[in-house]
Amino acid sequence: MTNQEVAYAEIEKLVTSFKNLPAAQRKGMNEMQTRLGYILPLFKALGWDTSNINEVSPEEKVSRGWVDFSFRIGNTPRFFLETKKANEDLTDPRWIKQAIDYAWTKSVTWALLSDFEGLRVFNAEWKESNPFSAQFFELDLDGYLKDEKLWWLSKEETVSRR
Repeated sequence: MTNQEVAYAEIEKLVTSFKNLPAAQRKGMNEMQTRLGYILPLFKALGWDTSNINEVSPEEKVSRGWVDFSFRIGNTPRFFLETKKANEDLTDPRWIKQAIDYAWTKSVTWALLSDFEGLRVFNAEWKESNPFSAQFFELDLDGYLKDEKLWWLSKEETVSRR
């Protein structure tokens, strides 16, 4: 099996586990539970060493706050990830602007926003008055396994696009 096939098998387990949670339990999950239980395991499946702070740096300082995660190749941040609790409204302009601003401030091209139920990817170089205009792509739970764009966020693909 290829790395991508192995990754998608792990992601399928995460998606199934999440979908099997009772709605009340999903709704009651806080950001840390969502992050540790689902979002970080998603990126671990994509080949990132989420326990290595030199590769996936948690709570990195940016000028106006702390971005949840910086994904690095070498010492260079390749994308920032802002996480939210499950069932958060990822279309809330506050969250989109927050993710984009963090990345833009540090000259990081890609800003990601996720509550695991959804994942939105923005180009932070497109400094738009309407933050929705900077969206590059969006995936939902079902899209993780059907859309090849998720693999674009894998460590393997990120390294190959240096």
